[in-house]
Amino acid sequence: MKITLSMEDGDRSFETEHLFNTISSEDDLYKIIKRLTAEAWTNLTENRGVLLLVVPRSKWIAAIKIVRNHTDMGLKEAKDFVERVINGVPSAFLVNLKDRDVITCVKQLTQIDCKAVPCTKDEYDVCELMGS
Repeated sequence: MKITLSMEDGDRSFETEHLFNTISSEDDLYKIIKRLTAEAWTNLTENRGVLLLVVPRSKWIAAIKIVRNHTDMGLKEAKDFVERVINGVPSAFLVNLKDRDVITCVKQLTQIDCKAVPCTKDEYDVCELMGS
């Protein structure tokens, strides 16, 4: 059985899917939906940033485009940001308030062989402190 849960909150949305072999009772179904709802809500409210760990030098232009599409960074700022990661300094950025689609951003980065993970605002703040 496949369960898909979609949540929206204003301009933000999140969808998750899980496969289950069996659901033996209504109680089990309730627990599964509760867990999926918590996962989706956490994703919508907490994960506003992306921690970029690795960018292959051959993909730096594509990475700059993705960073610019999901942030309010200008070209120079995005270029400097990506170059910092290429040079071995993992860095985080917050997705812009209009977009807030962290999962799509992470997927786009991983599709071009970058290593990226969602991060919370607190984790972003720690990265900023360490980088300064």
